[in-house]
Amino acid sequence: MPVPRSAPLPAGCCARPPPAGRPGHTSLLGVTLALSLTVMGIVKVMGSDSILAVFVAGVAFNRFGRGGDEEQQEHVQDVVARFFNLPIFVLLGLAIPWSGWLALGWRGPVLVVAVLLLRRLPWMWALRGLIDPVRGRRDALFAGWFGPIGISALFYANLALRETGLTQVWVVGSLVICASVVAFGVTATPFTRIYGRRAEDARPQHHHRTGLD
Repeated sequence: MPVPRSAPLPAGCCARPPPAGRPGHTSLLGVTLALSLTVMGIVKVMGSDSILAVFVAGVAFNRFGRGGDEEQQEHVQDVVARFFNLPIFVLLGLAIPWSGWLALGWRGPVLVVAVLLLRRLPWMWALRGLIDPVRGRRDALFAGWFGPIGISALFYANLALRETGLTQVWVVGSLVICASVVAFGVTATPFTRIYGRRAEDARPQHHHRTGLD
């Protein structure tokens, strides 16, 4: 896949903080959206994979852009997710193939359970000693469970339907995507609270002695 490697460089330079004494502030959100749309347009004209190209451009932008501003990056991610993801999932809800799901019978729930449990969890569990942020069984279970199937899977399911004409691709793909959204949406809050409590309990307590002790 040919990706314009030079595209993120100007954007990364524009996103760097201005030198001391020089006024001006660049919106990270605006630069991110402009970079995404530019790369998608260029790669679309080239006839290549725009989703993968935007991902590569994002990695390059993170490398050459401003660093250390994690709070602003999280804000940008939240805004972009609300701006793009929510309308897409509304359209997904309107296009759900209910009759196709029912036609799958018992194979549908079995497929969903197999994908949710076997797609990430066994590998995170097996590789927990090799991944530095994942330490111990608790981290492996938490990181292995949460792996939502979202926009990219929806894009490729539609691409496969368009290229092959097999409606079963869309039926199975939409079922797995919707099941993932429901499963991780329902378990996100309680599992995160449980993980936080367990991590807090496992953290060593430091008692500071004062002059009144």
